[in-house]
Amino acid sequence: MTATDEWLAVGDAVNVVARLEQAAAPGEILLGPETVGLVRDAVSVDALEPMGLKGKSRPVAVSRLVEVLVE
Repeated sequence: MTATDEWLAVGDAVNVVARLEQAAAPGEILLGPETVGLVRDAVSVDALEPMGLKGKSRPVAVSRLVEVLVE
């Protein structure tokens, strides 16, 4: 990879993350269901009401990060 090469992440997961970032309050971290599944043993979360997100036909399950358990 050279200094001019760029990587671009695309897809549904990236879109959900972008929408959750926009919906989060300052200092708040919101996680979608795929992310919660990947990090479930390393974090504590509070489940929130599902959110309607732009580009999604159904509300998305959302959790708020409470604590990172693993360093």
